[in-house]
Amino acid sequence: VGITAGLAAASFHLPISMRLYLPGRWLADDTGAVERTVPEEHRRFVPKEEIAIRLVDEWLPLASPVAGIAAEQSLAPPGGPLESHVLGRGVPIAVPESSRISGTADGFSSVVARRALELARGSHQVLREEHGLCQFEGRSWRGWHHHAALACLALGFGLWSSPATGPGTR
Repeated sequence: VGITAGLAAASFHLPISMRLYLPGRWLADDTGAVERTVPEEHRRFVPKEEIAIRLVDEWLPLASPVAGIAAEQSLAPPGGPLESHVLGRGVPIAVPESSRISGTADGFSSVVARRALELARGSHQVLREEHGLCQFEGRSWRGWHHHAALACLALGFGLWSSPATGPGTR
């Protein structure tokens, strides 16, 4: 399972950062494979919420100004670590499935967040169906991240070259 951070505009979503989620059971069951394929700094279990927080910390300074963050309900329960962290950074967060928005910003609403998540789901579907994101059959951390990066580059090129989202349409 990959955890993704992305940027959404009015007509598209582009993933800008992904991390592979490694379940604790997998890390404990096959320590030999883990030692061979996963960099040492990633060999401990990290909950999905913590991965999401790390992704926000990586890209938020690069993407400013940000109107808000839209998150899946499973990653952002009310008062949970991701919501608290994002609000602490002064950015509103919305969870469209529950119509919940925390924090305030001009132009950011649960409707905008819902649209951002719809676009994100659409881009992930294109990544899976047209760019082979789910067809990685390797066995390494590095290989999966290279594969995901190439799939995202292909998606980005497709967006850039599209008449609907390419140069001159923003």
